[in-house]
Amino acid sequence: MNYNTKSNNYTLASSLIENGTTPMDVIKNFFTNHKRIIFNGDGYSHNWEDEAKKRGLSNITNTVDAIQTLKNPKMTKILLELGVLSENEISSRYEILLESYSKNIQVEALTSLKMIKNQIYPASVSYLNEISQTAINLSKNNIDNKFILDDIKELSNLLEYVKKAISLLEVEIKKAQDSKTDYNKAAYIWKDNVVSLMNKIRIIIDTIESKVS
Repeated sequence: MNYNTKSNNYTLASSLIENGTTPMDVIKNFFTNHKRIIFNGDGYSHNWEDEAKKRGLSNITNTVDAIQTLKNPKMTKILLELGVLSENEISSRYEILLESYSKNIQVEALTSLKMIKNQIYPASVSYLNEISQTAINLSKNNIDNKFILDDIKELSNLLEYVKKAISLLEVEIKKAQDSKTDYNKAAYIWKDNVVSLMNKIRIIIDTIESKVS
């Protein structure tokens, strides 16, 4: 299909060939009109993001925004006029994809919470208690324990951050769950709030795991 974004007209390649245009000419025409989308580098790199801007191409970087294209009149017009999908089918796919995304993130978020609260946090507190006891024993024996006091303070601060982050994450999860009947709103809460917090917590947890036995 040859799609001209300026005129919003499209022509099937088969129709061009059937009307006398040679296959090679059709290929040349397609390449001339659409060569700006061809990129042979790393499509996941920042280089592509910069190149896409130069070429005037959209570069959607997350699932929720990608699903929104099903509500783009320019895109849905093609699907409707070619008989690929009906309006009801497009609408259904839109809601199903958003709901599926929300459910997947919910599973990941709840699993993360359980791992942190039931495994990582208790293990870290136990280790904090262990090195705190070591600090006490060193002090009793008149041994300088400043080196371990620094570790205790650092780990304690990290665990405090985790506790606060967990509370915020639980609030945002609840907010997303309460919005589940509004698929679009819920999906954006999962993406912008929940996933964002999960990523921040992940950084803290990675730091803690590098310091706990």
